[in-house]
Amino acid sequence: MKQKAIPAGRQGFAQIFIIIILLALIGGVLYIGFKQAKITPILTQSPVPTTISSTSDPTANWKTYTNTKFGFEIKLPADEGLLTENNTSTSFHGGMPGSDPDIIVTKVLTNINSLPACDYNSESPKVPCLEAYHDSGAKIILNSSIDGISAKKFYLRKKLDEKWIIAQTSSQSLVEIESLGDDTDINNKNFDQMLSTFKFTSQATDPNQQAITNLVNSFYTALANQDGKTLFSLMTPATTTAEKSDYNWLTGADLGVTPTYRVFIRSKINNQKITNIQKQTDESYLVSITDQSYGYSNAGSVVGFTSPEPRNNISMTVINIGSQWLIDKYTDQNYQGNPGSAPSLKYNGFGQ
Repeated sequence: MKQKAIPAGRQGFAQIFIIIILLALIGGVLYIGFKQAKITPILTQSPVPTTISSTSDPTANWKTYTNTKFGFEIKLPADEGLLTENNTSTSFHGGMPGSDPDIIVTKVLTNINSLPACDYNSESPKVPCLEAYHDSGAKIILNSSIDGISAKKFYLRKKLDEKWIIAQTSSQSLVEIESLGDDTDINNKNFDQMLSTFKFTSQATDPNQQAITNLVNSFYTALANQDGKTLFSLMTPATTTAEKSDYNWLTGADLGVTPTYRVFIRSKINNQKITNIQKQTDESYLVSITDQSYGYSNAGSVVGFTSPEPRNNISMTVINIGSQWLIDKYTDQNYQGNPGSAPSLKYNGFGQ
């Protein structure tokens, strides 16, 4: 039996239909595959920067010394041992027992104004002296700080073969730190490292210091006001023959009339500044002062007070009598004469 032939038009349609079905299947497979495919991004991890630590603290292994009496602490190299400790200073050394100290912390400040610059042109320079610039002879005094307080740094030749690096506060808490060495870069670095560790742990001050400060200021106020009665009431009484002679001359009592107070006629003193109050005993203090003195001249055509002369080496010995602080001596260390004819030191420095 013969099969019937499929018309040519129908055969073409069938082929087209099959192609469409195949394309649809292929498209569906591709779509599903695309939907299911997950693209995992490749993450590049940034390298962690390596932190380069700064230079380690050179004082980390130093030992800390604490002084509760002075109210300070300082770190020192491990080989430094305590040598002495008293009411005014603490010293350390790194050598054999009995050797000179090579680090000192003290409340007794070196008076840099009274020290000369070292004379390098001399075969035997006068010591102590401050190191100086060779070309000018000017003292080498640098600005520094001690626990945030302004300070001066200088080089002191105590002996011809012994030089110290020193830093001292300019005001407030008085302290001086000395180190045996010289002004080389290495010694300067070591000294500055030690200086950076110094801390005031207590700002407590000697309770007598305020009373002594008030006494000194009252003394200078009496000088400025030409108040002789108050002036001499702030001093201990003249007891020795020499003191009585000077007292009578300064007050004019030797004239047998109402006191004329030669102390005011012959000089004026003002602009005082206390640079140090040093405890000697519980009842005695030594006060260091700078001030200005106006001398009186009546030579020829020059009559009256001369220009002010700064004085950097004034000292007062202050003592306690009963419950009252009094000035026992007022001394200009540079003045060799005496106001009267007697060799008294009580009034050495004014009225001359």
